[in-house]
Amino acid sequence: MTTKDLRKSVWIAFGTGAVAITLVAEFGEYLTGIHINMILRISIVLGLTLGMWVLAGTWMLINNLGEERSLSGYSQVTQNKEVGAQQKEDTNTGSDV
Repeated sequence: MTTKDLRKSVWIAFGTGAVAITLVAEFGEYLTGIHINMILRISIVLGLTLGMWVLAGTWMLINNLGEERSLSGYSQVTQNKEVGAQQKEDTNTGSDV
């Protein structure tokens, strides 16, 4: 999942939540006569959207765990963004035996 997928899933959650809450509120008002204020509807939709944002972000982080490189302590290695970058070994470290 990329950042673009995260944005897409959040917008889908926002649209779905907005439509679903509006339909439930209107249908509930038609059946029971109890009116749900717009501020409550908006807060429920925003709560659903933020919840989806957190869950989608967590899913994205979990999926990217296997792609992470461990930090070796060398700035040239860890900050190098080239595809074929090879890790450099420190030639000064040797066995003290």
